[in-house]
Amino acid sequence: MPRAEGARRRRHVVPVLAVCLWLPRQLSAGVPPAAQQAEAGAPVPLFLELVVNGRSSGEVVEVTQRGPHYEVDAAILRRLYVLRQAAAAQRVAVDSLPGVSTEYDSLGQRLLLSVPPEWLPEQSLPGSGLRRRVQAVAGTGLLLNYDLYSTQSQGVSMNSAWTEARYFSPTGVFSHTGILRRGGWSGPAYLRYDSRWTTPDTEGAAERSIGDVVLGALPWSSAVRLGGVQWSRNFGLRPDLVSYPLPQFAGQAAVPSAVDLFVNGYRTASRNIDPGPFVFNELPYVSGAGAATVVTTDALGRQVSTNLPFYVSTTLLRPGLTDYSVSIGALRRNYGLRSFDYGAPLAAGVVRRGWSDKLTLEAQGQAGRGLSVAGLGAVLQPGYFGTLAASLSRGSTPTTGSGWQTSMGYQYNTQSGGVSLQQINRQAGYGDAASYANDGYRLYRRQRQISANMTLGVGAISAGMVDLRGGGSTLSPDNARSRVVYASYTRPISNTAFLSVSAGRTIETGETQVRLQLTYTLGRNASANLAAVKSGDQQRLQAQYQQDIPSDGGFGWNISHSLAEQHNGDYTQAALQYRDRRMLLQGGVYGSGGQVSRWAGASGSLGYLDGRAFATNRVTDAFALVSTGREGVPVRYDQQLIGTTDRDGYLLVPQVPGYLEGQYAIEMLDLPPDVQVQTPQRGMAVRGGTGAVMELPVRTVESATLFLVGVDGAPLRAGTPLRHVEANLDTVVGWDGVVFLPELLPFNTLLMRTGSGPCHVRFEAAQYRQGRRELQCSAGEPPP
Repeated sequence: MPRAEGARRRRHVVPVLAVCLWLPRQLSAGVPPAAQQAEAGAPVPLFLELVVNGRSSGEVVEVTQRGPHYEVDAAILRRLYVLRQAAAAQRVAVDSLPGVSTEYDSLGQRLLLSVPPEWLPEQSLPGSGLRRRVQAVAGTGLLLNYDLYSTQSQGVSMNSAWTEARYFSPTGVFSHTGILRRGGWSGPAYLRYDSRWTTPDTEGAAERSIGDVVLGALPWSSAVRLGGVQWSRNFGLRPDLVSYPLPQFAGQAAVPSAVDLFVNGYRTASRNIDPGPFVFNELPYVSGAGAATVVTTDALGRQVSTNLPFYVSTTLLRPGLTDYSVSIGALRRNYGLRSFDYGAPLAAGVVRRGWSDKLTLEAQGQAGRGLSVAGLGAVLQPGYFGTLAASLSRGSTPTTGSGWQTSMGYQYNTQSGGVSLQQINRQAGYGDAASYANDGYRLYRRQRQISANMTLGVGAISAGMVDLRGGGSTLSPDNARSRVVYASYTRPISNTAFLSVSAGRTIETGETQVRLQLTYTLGRNASANLAAVKSGDQQRLQAQYQQDIPSDGGFGWNISHSLAEQHNGDYTQAALQYRDRRMLLQGGVYGSGGQVSRWAGASGSLGYLDGRAFATNRVTDAFALVSTGREGVPVRYDQQLIGTTDRDGYLLVPQVPGYLEGQYAIEMLDLPPDVQVQTPQRGMAVRGGTGAVMELPVRTVESATLFLVGVDGAPLRAGTPLRHVEANLDTVVGWDGVVFLPELLPFNTLLMRTGSGPCHVRFEAAQYRQGRRELQCSAGEPPP
């Protein structure tokens, strides 16, 4: 039986194989008439789709086949980047062009063209992580930041209240800071720090300040306080603008491909590309030395990898970009000691200009009565080996005379470490705005700073030196010198324990400090550390336990005790903190040798915006007031739940970075079913130092389920079109005449289109609440 079955199968298979072998021969036995004409030399018009390097052009064009050649209109070839030079004839034999190969696909009616990839246009691919341009907004309101502090020690009480008062509007921000002191403090009862009106220009990334300002400075110039006017560039007003040169990673593909970009081992971008060269632009989240890998993958899975080194320095400016600060006013003196003490008039400015990707030019200038300073500098990036900086300045003041200042610096950073060196040399007669006040301060004759850090396999090490000579005070001798060297090492020893060692030595005095510390993390928000400290001839053991305040508020506390070798050298301190949505309260005790001191403090902010007064935690930059119109609505800020709205439907977000777009959203899953949110999420950027209202309205809605019957008293047929006129809602009637209305309005009109013509129903929400559920249609359109 099985043998007979196999014979029958072979009888069926043999004819099928014969057909498969015979059919291709028959199909190719004859030559199509068009091909016969072409071989005979007669031109044959064809209408074919052009495909260049595997990418369809999307258009069918007339192609003339003349013998073995294919002629195409020269304008079409230029548009497809196949013809690069001017042609003598209107039609060009494309297969005769140098570097171009052709293939006629008769079944697909296509002409396949292949050209070198570099002929095709360059594709600019956006990188990842770029911020989009968002117009920052600002409301009109008031803000008062405060920090209250009180201490009592040995029967003496001292109290202080630091405040920052702000008035903000869409035109600018006025800020005033000062401190009020009572008790054993020396100096005036109230001390003013700064008062300033700032007007931003977000489009030009610049701002103007009137009042107390700090001079713009370069690494080789001095910054002093001034009372006057300042015009300056502020790139922080434009988070979408990257001020330093960015690497561009380029490649090319012969056919349509997928390209992935890996920066320092992490994939940062993935794009589909057409044939031709391409370049990745705008990758700002890299700095220092690194390596990028560009991987292209075609449709067959073939990959080509290209490794590209790069070095990114944030000290350079992009070509054509200018950074500046210009100030005019009077020199501020005795800052922190007197409220109003201004000296000689002064004008100063610094400017930086990006000359190329590798070179940034710098300049400074200062002028006053007897003061003149001018200097030039440059920052250069020699390949992938870091940045070099140099400057030369000439300065003179009435007290110092005149002299030269030179500076040189070098900086190199990688993912695993870096090194920085800078030295400034000044002649004895050199002076600038820092010594112009004639208040006893003198510029150092030489400043040298060296620092280095490196990440090891299981830890990190850092070291450095600061060397200052011949300055600081007019009373110091010219050969006075101060050198400090320091080093530190940290490493984890388990998942919850960390070891750190730090040491420092002042070479001139021979004083050495060494600290060995072991830190344990103990669950959520808790840690403990043990430390041994040696400072000179003194040794100390320290123990501390700390419980941090949870991110959503609550209590925190810490306690520490240290043991010393000397008599009455033990020291103990304990503190308790509490934070809610309105303020931070803290207090504690400390003391040694039987002398105990007590302290307490409170900090927060009081404000007024959108007709509403509020109290919140310290507002350091900008803030947002979320308005929903309903109590108990949970709100998220940048994917983090920050709280629920109060009884008036407001929630304040105190820590909002200025000019950065934040996402405000309502947690929909926690809302009851009878509410409606038209816009559950919105983005907004707030100007720095201001506040703005974010409207996320939440409405309470009432739904309704009705039973509709027609003019004849029978339920309306399922699928009958229905329109809720007042709500502008279109729906259909369900089975047995059931209709669901998601929102019941005070007055409602329903219009139905039945097979016998239109009919309508009118009713009030009060009637529905009284139990009227079944409604009968009235024939015709509803009256106006």
